[in-house]
Amino acid sequence: MLHPPVAAAVPVGAPEAAFSVLRRAPIMVLLLDARLVVKQANEAAQAFFNFTDDRLPESLIVLTRELRLEAAIHEARRGQSEVRLVHRPSTLRVSVADSPDGDRLAFLTDISELSRLETVRQEFVANLSHELRTPLTSLRL
Repeated sequence: MLHPPVAAAVPVGAPEAAFSVLRRAPIMVLLLDARLVVKQANEAAQAFFNFTDDRLPESLIVLTRELRLEAAIHEARRGQSEVRLVHRPSTLRVSVADSPDGDRLAFLTDISELSRLETVRQEFVANLSHELRTPLTSLRL
């Protein structure tokens, strides 16, 4: 028997009520209004950006101190985007889901470690490629 997707149980047009489901999600989730004021943030987002519920609602930029994050959220409305933060050594992948009432959910995933590993892999491949191109005749036995 197939079960309906979880999203089907969330009422459309009620993002604040549905946000309670996301409160303990392992990725960062921000509920934003049309002016990018953070109305709610889950525990992961609060821990990452170091704020508590008593500071909400507040402007995204004031709350996170990251101007680039606002641009990434605008860009993510056309698909996913990535942003390297200024005030912390982190890279975030940003996805956005719009609601009919103008609010939006921003899903933020810290991909810093993945980015670092990708850089290590690229450097390894470049070094290996360089070493393999070294002529074997230059080796003295």
